[in-house]
Amino acid sequence: MPNSKITDLTAGDPAQSGDELPINRGGLDRKLTAGSIATLGNTLLVDTVITIGTNGGTISQQSAGVPDQTVIATGTTSNAIIIVENADKAFNFAHAAAIDPTLFIHSRNQNTTQWLSLSHDGSNAHINGGTGSLVIDRALSLAESGDALTLQTGHFINSTNGLWWDGGIATLGIYRNRSTLTPDSAFFAVGSTSNSIHIAEFGDNSFDFNNGPWGTSVATDPTLIIHSHNQSVSEYLAFFNDGTSAQISTSQILLLTATGGLVVGGGISLQDFAAPILARTITAAGTTGAQTINKMAGTVNFAAGASTLVVTNSRVSTTSIIFATIRTDDATATIKNVVAASGSFTITLTAAATAETSVGFFVTN
Repeated sequence: MPNSKITDLTAGDPAQSGDELPINRGGLDRKLTAGSIATLGNTLLVDTVITIGTNGGTISQQSAGVPDQTVIATGTTSNAIIIVENADKAFNFAHAAAIDPTLFIHSRNQNTTQWLSLSHDGSNAHINGGTGSLVIDRALSLAESGDALTLQTGHFINSTNGLWWDGGIATLGIYRNRSTLTPDSAFFAVGSTSNSIHIAEFGDNSFDFNNGPWGTSVATDPTLIIHSHNQSVSEYLAFFNDGTSAQISTSQILLLTATGGLVVGGGISLQDFAAPILARTITAAGTTGAQTINKMAGTVNFAAGASTLVVTNSRVSTTSIIFATIRTDDATATIKNVVAASGSFTITLTAAATAETSVGFFVTN
């Protein structure tokens, strides 16, 4: 019965293209009397399934759900549902067949790239978009313990007002302040509970590291604390500025291992009577003569009767200043001079050593 006004439909009498099903026409209800469909007022009540087009998309009520649920099922051709303005429903938005059921929401424009999509791939839920950025206009809250916000490679969060993390214990703010910094800069702002940022292995994030040099107290000044791979309250390196001087703090030995050396533009203050420990090589007794020691400090042994000794050292240049001292009590041996060359230096005694004599050296550049 194409192109007709339908008041009642019975089983085996489906609506055709161009048919109209009036709802509440003239104040009277019209019904589909197949026992599955009826119209009531302005509401279409469906007990089974509405199938949309040849694509096979359906709307149904799932009585197996607890509680009963309304289910919108995608068709097999596209596996997607697209929401657009009514005037754009004939436009080809050119979505490829989706692997998983996907909801696409388009902009007001007839454009194939201006869309937002929602889907789940069996492992993760996905919020995706075509052209432009994904903009979240309100606060984003991760409600469950252990939740994480993961950005795929090449993506980033751009916030001019700051990105906050609040774990209920301490608050960390990450800002980019355009109005007060010259040039524009990114910086970290720590919360007042600890006044510190800790860097540790991911598996140790629930361990109580205390607060580095501040113990269990709030840091007096913002502090960056780097922990070892162990769950230990004492294996840390801390950086802060106390308003007078920059501080590097650790409860253990501070070992400088840079192969390029240490360049100091200002003074170094060693607190708590700590002495610097330099990488060095101590030549064992009985080993005499020329040695290769590529370190800033070490010892060599003059044989009895020797008055000169060459040390090969890659850290030495012609401008190096080298200090040497006699370490054993010899009747005749004293230091005459130390002459630096490129890659080596020569220690000369005032007289030949009477017996095996140990000499220590220290190189500065």
